[in-house]
Amino acid sequence: MTTIYYYSATGNSFDIARSVAQSIGDARVFPIARFRKEKATPDTVKVGIVFPIHAWGPPRTVSEFVQNLDLRGVRYCFAIASCGGNAAGTLPKLRQAIRKNGGELHAGFMVRSKGYMASGDSNPMIEMVRRLWEALSHGGGKVARHHRVCEK
Repeated sequence: MTTIYYYSATGNSFDIARSVAQSIGDARVFPIARFRKEKATPDTVKVGIVFPIHAWGPPRTVSEFVQNLDLRGVRYCFAIASCGGNAAGTLPKLRQAIRKNGGELHAGFMVRSKGYMASGDSNPMIEMVRRLWEALSHGGGKVARHHRVCEK
């Protein structure tokens, strides 16, 4: 089972989170906004965080969420950041925030999209994340750091 948290204003990140969940199967998707006043404690060993890039970093909502995210017991944490331009230091900033809270970001991806992505658009990230899940479930243990830019 996998838990995927997302933050989305335009629907892009929600579409990515939902598509990844459908692709890997056995996954639940939750809006980050649901956890504004409470700690998020996933009951799964795999966790994803999907969000748009705002001003070359994670949105404040995502940064605050990560501070209250309990990743004890999580063996694999990934992030997918969507943007229309440059990701700058977004994923390293997120990794630093997760580490500060006692967790680890095992993989980070950037999806470059031009404006709003309509539901049903194909997304090359989904196949990549599915392959990572297969590797993790067959090999267990650590997954090397991954970063890949996919044009949308």
